[in-house]
Formats: sequence, C-alpha cells, structure tokens
Amino acid sequence: KANASDVAIVLFKSITPTIITGKTVETSIYSIPLPTDGFDYAVSIYSQAQIALFAGGGAAISHRLRIGTYSSPIDGATGANAIGNQTLIAINSASTSIQIPITRKLIFRGGTSGSIYGMHASFNVADDANSTATFSSTATKDFTTQHYLYVTFNPSVVGAIVTHNQILVTLIKI
Repeated sequence: KANASDVAIVLFKSITPTIITGKTVETSIYSIPLPTDGFDYAVSIYSQAQIALFAGGGAAISHRLRIGTYSSPIDGATGANAIGNQTLIAINSASTSIQIPITRKLIFRGGTSGSIYGMHASFNVADDANSTATFSSTATKDFTTQHYLYVTFNPSVVGAIVTHNQILVTLIKI
C-alpha cells in the first residue's frame, strides 16, 4: 500500500491546444500557482509543443519555464512584470519544424528560504534525463508568497507558428 504522501498531486494539466502566432517577443501562455504551504515537493513537468514552418528562418524558437510573482506577466523583456524578467528554470529551443517538449524533474523546497533544485536553466535539452549536466539551485525565493510557474514561448519571427498541445505538472510531497 502506498503512503498517502507518495501519491502524485496533479497541480495542473491541459490537452487543449494553444496556438501562438504573430509574436516576436516572449509570451506566457500559462501562470500556474505554486504551493505556499512551506512543504517540499518533487515536481514533474511535461510540456509539449510543435513548431510549424516559419518564413524567413531566423533565431530559434524557445520553449521556456519560468517562475515569478505576477499572475499575468506582460509579453517581452521590458517592464517590472515582463515575462522576460522572471526567473528562467528550463529551456528547449529549435529552429526547424519539430516537436519542442520540455520534461523536467525538480525539487521544490517551500518556505521563506525556499529554492528550486534541478538542471541548470541554461542547458537547452528536451528532457533532463537525457543530460549529464549537474543539478543545482535554479531559483531561490520566499515561497511563502505566491509564485507562479510560467510556460512561455519566444517565437523570434512574426511568421512562426507554435502549437502548445499538452502540459502535466505533478507534485509529490517529500
């Protein structure tokens, strides 16, 4: 019999497609409230999107996970509550028509001196299980105040079409 604390809690899930088009700056499509109860959790995140062919090429399209305190951050990198100013905790980029998923396993330490521990955010990989990178603290925050997990995309060119297909965020109290 499993211990009740070993059962995953679904924090957020969606299989509703979200299409991002006509954007050239980073845009947040989800703001998912993180726990503020002070407990520690093993966090599993799977977020999957697809890039459609975009005219003109250009810079890679980035699928990112960030955290911050704004329930509805603004697009772009300027302004106090801009999505680009929130703490980056994961990235996967591609510059062709391809699936662009992010799978991350993180440790979320709650409380006033909380942290998120996982693969360093600057590594551009789809799944942290496929990396030999060392894990480290990717964020240190006061998690007794409300923080959000953001799923964002930076299309870079106006002709880019990104379809976000599914997301699943689960927690296990540790």
